[in-house]
Amino acid sequence: MLSVKNLSIAFGRGANKTTVVNDLSFQIAKGEALGLSGESGCGKTITSLAILQLLNKETSAVSGEVLFSEKSSTINLINASEKTLQNIRGKNISMIFQEPKSAFNPVIACGKQIAEVLMKHDKLSYKDAFEKTLTLFDKVSLSNAKELYYRYPHELSGGQLQRMAIAMAISCNPQLLIADEPTTALDVTTQKVILKLLKNIQQEYQMALLFISHDLKVIEHMTDRVMIMQKGRIAEENKTNEIFKNPLSEYTKSLIANQPSKLNLQIKKHHAEHQETLQPVIKANNLTKRYPFHKSAWTWKTDYFEAVKNVNFELLPGETLGIAGESGSGKSTLARLLLQLIPSDKGEMFFNNDLIQFYHTKNHSWRKKIQIVFQHPHHALDPLMQVGKAVEEPLIAFEKYNAGERKTKVEEWLVKVGLNAQHYHRYPHELSTGQKQRICIARALIIQPDVVVFDEAVSALDVSVQAQILQLIAQLKEKTPFSSIFISHNLEVLRLMCDRLLIMHNGEIIEQGATEKILDKPTSAYTQQLIDSIL
Repeated sequence: MLSVKNLSIAFGRGANKTTVVNDLSFQIAKGEALGLSGESGCGKTITSLAILQLLNKETSAVSGEVLFSEKSSTINLINASEKTLQNIRGKNISMIFQEPKSAFNPVIACGKQIAEVLMKHDKLSYKDAFEKTLTLFDKVSLSNAKELYYRYPHELSGGQLQRMAIAMAISCNPQLLIADEPTTALDVTTQKVILKLLKNIQQEYQMALLFISHDLKVIEHMTDRVMIMQKGRIAEENKTNEIFKNPLSEYTKSLIANQPSKLNLQIKKHHAEHQETLQPVIKANNLTKRYPFHKSAWTWKTDYFEAVKNVNFELLPGETLGIAGESGSGKSTLARLLLQLIPSDKGEMFFNNDLIQFYHTKNHSWRKKIQIVFQHPHHALDPLMQVGKAVEEPLIAFEKYNAGERKTKVEEWLVKVGLNAQHYHRYPHELSTGQKQRICIARALIIQPDVVVFDEAVSALDVSVQAQILQLIAQLKEKTPFSSIFISHNLEVLRLMCDRLLIMHNGEIIEQGATEKILDKPTSAYTQQLIDSIL
């Protein structure tokens, strides 16, 4: 069905030309599920974009052949006209993008966008396209179809939006479906539902599937055959079960070994039952956060959604506390309350036995004692600021050291997080994702806080970089003791890193205790559901 021959992709011109995919060849047969995996930057997504000719032709150079066979004809997509490509995209070959929001126009209702695809390719009337869109919503397990038809992208959860993207991709019954990291940002239960949905649809429609992911467990679960990419080339290709049972490439072996369930970081755990006499660093009493909303545009009546409800917990010195739960369970809202980035509507928070009040004049000096590392390092760094200056900012904000001492301190921390002094003058775009996350960790720790919050700090990273960052955090905790809160939907990462766990559901803590006890013998049906969703 699809045959890629000697595909090479380069960016830039002349001396600045960089080849990112080099002489790539593979085939996908009808009904086959082919996995494409490897570290970030290996060329996975670029390859998928080249298949559909979605790369900017002014900044990229694509050579080779991408042959798509339909009935009795074969088309080389690289040389195809734009009109031919428009007829193929969405109808014969569809794509589910990594970030579902990027697949939708933010100012047009989601259902109308799917109906537009049906009207374009299947020549349906608006009424027929509307009815088929509702049928597609049912196919992808979206309830309240008529209501959701008129919803805008920002009004949907991550899981709902990903289902919408799948509905759009399968709307014209394509022969080939390309899924680019379709579950990376989803929690474990939503991920399991989406993967089952994709697998059922693929088998029902007998479509070919090119499944791209850096999550090897997902690749193992979804595909018949796997290609492992390394620096733009195929490092290994084989049947899925053979790759995971008997990998031949050293690179493949390292990817498999770096999965969280296989890591052995020798992390020193702090057992809460032996620390009863310790004074908590953070103590939360009945923390609650409500957001107002209107049920209808035709009424002034205001209702309230409780994102966090009566949360109580303690964080002990040197402890790593994990917070787990599905998307929308209140994890990140709780983190923002702890950092006093938003005010609570009820409850109290104590830091080293001092009551912390939102916008209190004492908060400025207190803030240096608690820092955060965000999920996406490229969003957390100013693209126009040298990374050394970014790491230096907390020292300036809290008036620590003179200019020369600050520069020396920054260079010391760059070395501590596995970089070097030469990185001081680099800009974010000159660094890899893993290097940028190391910069964010250095910035958080340089003022020696008592508490660091890691909010999904490794969820966007491939397994190799994720392993490196987890190892780095473990080493830094040994050398520079601090308490930490680790927020993640990856239970295997939490098992590896955390002393205790809080399980959140609908804004409430439904279970808390020692990590091993909760994950091995959960008392809540919801916690068991999360554990059962692990692939």
